[in-house]
Amino acid sequence: MKIIYFFFFALSIFLLGDCDGPPQPPPPKQPQPSDYQQYILPDKPTEHGDIPKFVEKAELGKVLFFTKINGSACADCHSPKHGFTAGQQQSCGRGCEGMPPNRRPISGKKTDTPPIKSPSSIGVFGSKTLLWTGLAGSAKDPLEGLFHSAIGQAEIASGEKAHDMTVSADSIKVHHPSIFEQFKNVYTGMVEEELCDPINVAECLAAFQMSLIPNDSQFQDWLKGKKDMSVKAKRGLKIFDAKCAGCHKAPFLGSDKFYDVGFPHLVNDIHDGTHKVKDGHFLVSGKDEDKGKFRVMRLATNVASHIRWGHGGTFKTLDDCIAGHQNIDSVSVDEIDYIVEFLNMTTDRTLLDMKPE
Repeated sequence: MKIIYFFFFALSIFLLGDCDGPPQPPPPKQPQPSDYQQYILPDKPTEHGDIPKFVEKAELGKVLFFTKINGSACADCHSPKHGFTAGQQQSCGRGCEGMPPNRRPISGKKTDTPPIKSPSSIGVFGSKTLLWTGLAGSAKDPLEGLFHSAIGQAEIASGEKAHDMTVSADSIKVHHPSIFEQFKNVYTGMVEEELCDPINVAECLAAFQMSLIPNDSQFQDWLKGKKDMSVKAKRGLKIFDAKCAGCHKAPFLGSDKFYDVGFPHLVNDIHDGTHKVKDGHFLVSGKDEDKGKFRVMRLATNVASHIRWGHGGTFKTLDDCIAGHQNIDSVSVDEIDYIVEFLNMTTDRTLLDMKPE
């Protein structure tokens, strides 16, 4: 009889233990790579219809990018370890000294210090608008926009060049003979006086920058089923896709459109925030409704390593930059934390650690 009592007692404990409240809802469905295939970045190009010998010119472009010609290099304002940005509030090109993020104007020298943060060189592939205001863009041909910017014809504001490229075959031949030899090998059959023409330099720099695609990130590996991401990063992706992707579109997490999201303009010991660049896309369109509008930044640019954020470089943390968006769907502090974790997963270590060869 005791055995029977024990059996019913154990059975009742089991049944009661199974009735400790209403049924719990299943955990939320985790994002799956198949749901986000639109975020897969294109492969790095190996050819281009308008750039013969694309790979060879991209390799020469990389050398040019990291070489100080006439005192400055592209990498002075577009540092790989800072997401190909200056890594400081504004770029400091000609007339400056030091390494990013600590370049400073040289006393008494005319400096190239545009009143805006240098945008990243990553992800320019296929973009129809370059520079924050779009002054280097080309709706007709993305490559034309790159040429326009690299050769130094693009202006930040009336009368101010984004880049001021001054090169000559004689200067390259005397001061950079190995680069001159590379030009001879790539541009075969061309007379020496024309080898280092700014058009050829711009073509090589364009080819190199078109190859800067961050498709070796953990996020891209997850999309392709190669690696997993943390639950936190997946939740950040889900929030980003719902609240941010309307402007920061796949696959580069940006767009060629212009908006005013209420960011403050660059103010420091050089610029007081009144420079006409604050008018944004108005400088291109001439339309009053475009005043204060700037290009949507591409976030697939190793964005977590930029150090400064926003077109004025006025945000010191990525969290603050996200929170600083105005006139958009609000995101909570917790949601920002998740989004930042996701954006960390878009970092491409190959580009972050790129060095001149």
